[in-house]
Amino acid sequence: PFPDKPPRYVRALLYEYHFTSPEERKRTGAWWTRTLTGDYFPPVSMDTPAFRRVLQSQGWM
Repeated sequence: PFPDKPPRYVRALLYEYHFTSPEERKRTGAWWTRTLTGDYFPPVSMDTPAFRRVLQSQGWM
């Protein structure tokens, strides 16, 4: 998705999702709410040795 300038770092955040109540859905239009619970994995770059090993073990590089 970034052919001209790939990102230097990537990370994934973990959220907990909950459906809204019928009242909140009617009031806000939102189907769900979310709360950040933490990192799914922390920021990494291609210079991160553990990240490179995972990519190599999957045959992705």
